[in-house]
Parts: sequence; C-alpha cells; structure tokens
Amino acid sequence: MGDLPERVMETLKKLRSESPPPPYIIARKIHGRYYVYSDLISKDKEDKKRLSSEYMGRITDDGIFIKRAITKGDELENARAIIEAHGGKVMLPETREAREPRETLTRDEVDNKILTILSMNARATLPFIASRVGLSVSAVDNRIKRLEKRYGIKYLAEIDIEKLGYLEFIILVKFKEKTPDVNRIKEAINPFNKIQLAILLNGGDYDLLIYALAETNNDISFLSRDLMNTALLSKYPSEWYTAPFYNTYNFVPLNNNFIETLNERLTGKRDLLEESIIPRTRALLTREFAVLRELNENGKTEFREIDKKYNFDTGRAQYSYHKLVETGLLKRVTINMQNTPFKYIAILFVKVTNPGEFADKRSDLLRNIIDDGGYVTNSYILVGNIGTPYGAVLFAPISKESELNVRKERLSRIKGISIQTAIVTGILIGGPCYRRFDNAYSIQHKILVETAKDKPMAKISYA
Repeated sequence: MGDLPERVMETLKKLRSESPPPPYIIARKIHGRYYVYSDLISKDKEDKKRLSSEYMGRITDDGIFIKRAITKGDELENARAIIEAHGGKVMLPETREAREPRETLTRDEVDNKILTILSMNARATLPFIASRVGLSVSAVDNRIKRLEKRYGIKYLAEIDIEKLGYLEFIILVKFKEKTPDVNRIKEAINPFNKIQLAILLNGGDYDLLIYALAETNNDISFLSRDLMNTALLSKYPSEWYTAPFYNTYNFVPLNNNFIETLNERLTGKRDLLEESIIPRTRALLTREFAVLRELNENGKTEFREIDKKYNFDTGRAQYSYHKLVETGLLKRVTINMQNTPFKYIAILFVKVTNPGEFADKRSDLLRNIIDDGGYVTNSYILVGNIGTPYGAVLFAPISKESELNVRKERLSRIKGISIQTAIVTGILIGGPCYRRFDNAYSIQHKILVETAKDKPMAKISYA
C-alpha cells in the first residue's frame, strides 16, 4: 500500500519482519485510520482458494501499534473490522472492552501519548485526542479520568514570565555551622512572593536552593539581601550565591501569591482598553489577568464560568485566552502530575571545566536531556543554564537507587565538564512540574537539528 505515511509503513514493516508470511500482514485505511490484518490464502476441499482475515489492531498516524484487546469483545471487534475492510457496513453495539486496547502497568504507549497531548495542550478536545491515539471518545474520556486519579493531575497555566517583565534567578545557600530548622527556613522565606520554588539539599556544596523571579539585577540583589537579613536566618553563618537562571527545558509553576501581586501593579484605571499591569512590556488587560489567574488555579475552568465570576460580557474570557496564546504570554495550559512513582529528585550541577572540549560534545548533553528514559514524565523535569560557575542545573526524578549513578555516569562521558549531585530532602515552597513535554518542540532538539544535523522529529499540531 504505497500511500501509507512513513511512520505507519515503518511499523507495518516491523510487524511483517516479526511474522513472515504466511500469513501476510497488511494494512488498510478505513475512515482515516490504519487497520492491520493477517491475510491467509488457503484451499478448500474443492481446491478453491479461500481468503481468511484476522484483525490484529491499528497503527496510529505516529506509528504506534495498538494491539487488539484480549477480551470477550474480540470477536465483535474482529467482525466489525473485517466487514468494514471489505466495504460493507455493520450496525453492532460498541463496547469499551472491544474498542480499548489493553493497558500495561508502566509503559502503556497509549497512556503516555495522552499524557503528552495533555502536557502540550490540556484543553485539547476529546475527539482530537481520540484521533491521535486510535480510541473512541468514550474510551479516551475513561482513560483520562483514570490518569487523573492515578497521577493526581493538576491543570495549570504555563506563563511566559519574560513577557511579564521578569527574569529568573537561583539563590544557593550554604550554612557553615548549623542548618536552621526546616520550619524556621520556611517561615523566613514564605513572605517573599517572588520565590516560586525553595528546596532543601543534602550532599554537594549547598543546603538550600531558591528559584525566584525579579524584574532587574538590582531587584534580585535586594531580595537576596532581605532574605539573608531576616531575623530567622541572620543568626546562622552562611554563604549566599545568586546567579541568573536561563530556563531551557520545562518550567516552574507560578504560585498563586505571585499571580496576585500582578493585580496589585494595576495602574488603577478602570477602562479595560487602557488598563495595563506591565506598561513597559506588553499591555495586560484586566480580563487577561483574570484568565491567567483562573487557569493557573485550574486550567480546565470553563470560560463561561470566568465571564460569570468577573461579570464579563459573554465570550470575553475565551477571546482573552486566545489573545494570550496568540501573543505567547500564555504558552499553553498544561498538566502537573503530583503523584508520581519517583522516590526523590536529584539535582545535577554541571560545571564546564574545559570550554574547548565541551564545545565539541555539547550535543551529547542536549541529547541526554531530551532522551526518553522510559518514565511516565520527561527524563528531566527542569533544566537551566547558569553563569556562576558557567554550566547548567538539571533536576532529575529518580525512581530507584541505582538510577542516579547511571545518570551521573552517562553525563561523565561528556568531555569538558564536571558533575556534582545533591538530593532534594524537602520542598518548602512550590514544586517542579511533572509532565511529558513533546521534545520535538524543545530548544535542545532545535539546536541539535540546526548545529548537529540531527534528523528532525515529527511534529503535530496540538492546537
């Protein structure tokens, strides 16, 4: 069948290699889907040729083979598929058992595909998701509900903070003699709304890592000074380091307290056409702020509910949402899995020790970051470059004890860098984002295609 898409053809060839004829593995396009059958030609008692077809499953547009479910509905699904393949029509009842492929416990490709779609656009419609994974709308709806329960999925907004006029920084703290009590540290940093993430570390050179937003370098200097001079922390001898953090992979969710501070920066005008939170950047209207606030709290909130809550004219919230997406201020509505199978988070501090050697091997680090390690989330949940010392900070979810050493060993093969690790022992404020970002859209992949001539990954539109 010469008109099959490349990925579908590759999967079909693989199936054929695993099961050489007879029977012969074929694919038929039916109503936009690719059905797979094993056709066997035999002879009956009268020496006449007979064709028997057995339905095997479907191949999605992305080349994922979804096996026929091993359920009591197999015969029903097989009959329906064969009749459709031969141009006939059949009116048979749908059953979830017949239409939905069997799950695996940890590496279900269909579940991972759904999680990727939700990560890229959590407001994608059920029919769209169904078309991507080869399931019925009802089956997808059931799957999503199970995934929400299993992983504690929260829907939230991914906001481009640079377009709001903010820069990203990390503050690293080393307590020289005694580390303050956890509650004391939390009480000290909690009033600072610009802090989005604060974590305790064990091992390495630092005891505390803080991720904060600031409008200028002076702004972050004042924030660091105010932090170290708080009554709760100033009594403890410590060293503080502040460095710009250039986020290159995934993001840190914004806490609701910070979102509320944006509202405090309104000019005070009541005219929605003039009212602006950030005059020196893109103007953010009150209704746009309202949409960001509500979607950051619950990314699945209905637009009509936002209109009703803020007394907007019908359709204003939806219009503002599309405007925010169009301008890039709202990157997407995404997910955060709050109940994952990981034991802890490891922080890998990558320091460039030989710029010349590293320049030749930088592509290996980029590939390592976007490599699919077989997890329910991305291999790294946050990556950013720092300038003091020059290098990168990688947040790695760890599911078993040996895994950290494996990750460190892989990175250590890259020449021109040194690796130092630390373990997250507590999260005081905020938290990282656990999701399955489509790496075809990552900065790392773009650089690899442009500079290392890597083959471009296939992209799909999630809009």
